[in-house]
Amino acid sequence: MVRKPTAIVTLTLRLREDLRRKIEREAAKREHSLNIEIVERLEASFVGDQIMASAERSNATIRADIKKFTDLATSLMERLDKEDTKPK
Repeated sequence: MVRKPTAIVTLTLRLREDLRRKIEREAAKREHSLNIEIVERLEASFVGDQIMASAERSNATIRADIKKFTDLATSLMERLDKEDTKPK
């Protein structure tokens, strides 16, 4: 049987005790369960991944625009150089 994406499932997890304690302390500070702390942190990591992917796409776009501008500037400089070397 296929589970619905919204189904709540049980997961056995192994982690270091020091990490479990850190997560437990943060959960206590925020006044919620260890489970909620883990789930929220996992969900936030996916949002972070999406933000980073978006930023990388933006950087690629900026780099492409800079390359176009540089190519255009080089082309214009070459044309100006040709104009300077023409007999007057």
